[in-house]
This record gives sequence, C-alpha cells and structure tokens, in this order.
Amino acid sequence: MHCHGGEECWMYVIEGELEEIFYVKDADNTLIQTKSQKLFVSKSSYINDLLGLHKLKNSFEGRSLSLHIYAKPILECSYYDETYRMFKTKTLSYDTFNGTPYTSEVLIRNIN
Repeated sequence: MHCHGGEECWMYVIEGELEEIFYVKDADNTLIQTKSQKLFVSKSSYINDLLGLHKLKNSFEGRSLSLHIYAKPILECSYYDETYRMFKTKTLSYDTFNGTPYTSEVLIRNIN
C-alpha cells in the first residue's frame, strides 16, 4: 500500500491483469479496505491521496505490465511495511545520468 506524495496518478494496463485494492486510514491510523477492482489490458485507473491509498497485485497467471503517469514527479511517498506493520517514508529517484541516479529534488529543481 502506498500514497502518491500529493500528486495525481494515472495507471494503464499494457499486459496481463491487475487487482487494485483501495484503503483509507481511520482516526487511529488503522487501514480499512474500501473496495477493489480488476484491471484488464487497455483499462486505466486514477488515484490521488484524497481518494486514499492503494495496492496493486498481479492477478494474472503470467506477467503483468502497467504504465504509471504522474502529474509531477513524486518527491517521496509513504508505504506500508507489512513485516513491521507500520508506514515508512521513501525518497524516490527516477532517472540516471552516467549511472548516477537523480533524486526527486534534482528533478524538481530542473523542472522549476
């Protein structure tokens, strides 16, 4: 499960089949599953943090492939660590130049 760092996310299934499971947090930060949907080839989905969190599972017997498009690069996001049963924060990176990853902060600085 993860958020989208305040950005918008569109997802498109290229191959296979995915199950998208949606969650919200209650007042005690307990996760509550609100719904789920199957996404097949050529189908899309949209989410942002106001709608909640989501988790994607491959529900196909073989490989599944999806394309995710964000309104702006996500600097960091929170994800649920199922082993420790807690949320953690991850700083994201996207591209490399000569084998060196660019952090989200560098990308944002270059965009602005």
